[in-house]
Amino acid sequence: MRRFFGGVALTLCAALTMSFASCSSGSSDSEEKTGPTVVTTESPENVAVTTYTVTFDSDGGSEVASQTVESGKTATKPADPAKSGEKTSYVFLGWYNGYSTFDFASAITADVTLKAKWLVEVPGTTITGSESWTPASKVFVSGRSLTIGDLYVCDHEVTRGEFKSLMGTDPSMADAYDKDGNKLTGDDVLNNPVNYVNWYDAIVYCNKLSIKEGLTPCYTISGSTDPDNWGSVPTSRGSKWDAATCDFTANGYRLPTEAEWEWLARGGENYTYAGSDTVDDVAWYAVTTGSTGSSRTGSRDVKTKAANGYGLYDMSGNVWEWCWDWYEGYNRVRRGGAWYNGAFRCEVAYRYSYDPSERYNDVGFRLVRSAQ
Repeated sequence: MRRFFGGVALTLCAALTMSFASCSSGSSDSEEKTGPTVVTTESPENVAVTTYTVTFDSDGGSEVASQTVESGKTATKPADPAKSGEKTSYVFLGWYNGYSTFDFASAITADVTLKAKWLVEVPGTTITGSESWTPASKVFVSGRSLTIGDLYVCDHEVTRGEFKSLMGTDPSMADAYDKDGNKLTGDDVLNNPVNYVNWYDAIVYCNKLSIKEGLTPCYTISGSTDPDNWGSVPTSRGSKWDAATCDFTANGYRLPTEAEWEWLARGGENYTYAGSDTVDDVAWYAVTTGSTGSSRTGSRDVKTKAANGYGLYDMSGNVWEWCWDWYEGYNRVRRGGAWYNGAFRCEVAYRYSYDPSERYNDVGFRLVRSAQ
C-alpha cells in the first residue's frame, strides 16, 4: 500500500502540513491491514474479544511501541518521540492519521498506523555582505547585510493530499508519478506536490492552516487575517491582494522570503543544487522525469530524492516554490525549478518570477514558520 506525507512547510513542509496541512510528512490511513485479532478470554462466559493494533511510525524519530487495543476502546497517547539531525533539530507536531491530527479520545475500530509530523528547525544567520558564496549568489551580494532568523521548515513541498484536506479540493493539473515513473491515479496522487496554485492561493492556505492549528496568522488583507473575509482568490492581478502584508513575528505558517529560501536550499553546503553537485541525485527535472523534447510527464512523489544538509527535500526540482518577495516590483519570486525544466533552473542560486495571479502545473509552495 502507498504511504502519504502530511502536512505541512524554520523547522522543515519533513503533511509546513506541514502542520505543512504542511511539514514532516503524514501517513495515509490506507496502510495494509492485518485484520482484527480475536482473543478468547478466560471469563466464565468465554467471550471473544476483538482487538486492533495501533502502530506508531515516528518518521526517523525515537521508536514508539505499538499498542493492542480492544475494539471500541481508546489508545493511550505515548510520550513524544525525539528526533535530531546533524545540522538541525526537529519540533514534534503530533500524531496524524492520514492528513488529520489523531484524536486519542476516539474509539479504535480497526488497525491503524499513526505517523509523527515534524518541522525542521533551521538555524538562522547574519550575512554582512562581505562573504564569498559558492555557487555565487544574486541575493547574498556584496554590500547587502541581512539577518535570517531561526526557522521552522516543512521538509517537503505542500502535497496534494495536504492541500485537499484543508481546502476541500485538489487544483493540481500535472500528471502524478511515483519515483519509478509509474503514473498514479485516485488517492495515490496525493503524495505528489500540489500544483496549479497561484501566489494568492498559497497565502490563503497559510492563514487557514494557522487558524486551524491555533497559531497567529501572518498575512493581513484589508485589515483581516481571516481568508474568509478576503473574497474570492483573484485569477488576474488584484490591487487589494497585492497589498497583503506579512507579520514576520507571528508564529503562523507563511512563505519564505527569497533570502530565507536560498539559505534553506543551500543547506549549509556549497553545492550547485540543493544537496549535491550532481543534479540527478536531488532533483526531479526534465531528464529524471523524461520530460525532454516534446515529451511531458509530470511531478513525482515528494521526498523521493536525496535531502540537502538541512534535511529538506525537493528544494531543487519537482515544482517551483513561491516566495514572499516582489521581483523587480511586479512579479512574485519563485525558486527551485520544476519537473520539466532544465538543470540550470534547479540551481540554488537561480532566480525567476511569475505574476502572482497566474497558475501553472509546475508551481507549488513550501511552508515555514518563524521560530519563537
